[in-house]
Amino acid sequence: MRSRTLGSGDSASQSAARIELAQHKLQDAFAHLAESYAINLKLGRLDGICMVGLDLGQFLCMSGQREQGLAVLARSRDGFQKLGREREARQTLALLDRLSPPPPQPEPRAAKIAAAPGPP
Repeated sequence: MRSRTLGSGDSASQSAARIELAQHKLQDAFAHLAESYAINLKLGRLDGICMVGLDLGQFLCMSGQREQGLAVLARSRDGFQKLGREREARQTLALLDRLSPPPPQPEPRAAKIAAAPGPP
């Protein structure tokens, strides 16, 4: 872990991650986001968990770890609701809706009829 106090660097790590994302340094960005998220979890800082979770959850979803990313985003949404930050909770819900896989579509009736076995 980098040389800093436990409570002061969580937002610095998140800021560093955003800079690294802009520079396409994805591994470094992920390391900073994961570190910041872990620090906030350890400290029990719900506001930090929510805010860093927005970035980390999106990053995970976009890097092929959708299930984990959606779980982090859901935690952020729930945390925003607990904090009474309804606007952020709604925005996170909209993000979850966009990133979630679409529900399975029912098979069209014509396809079911065509697939049914004919009379013997």
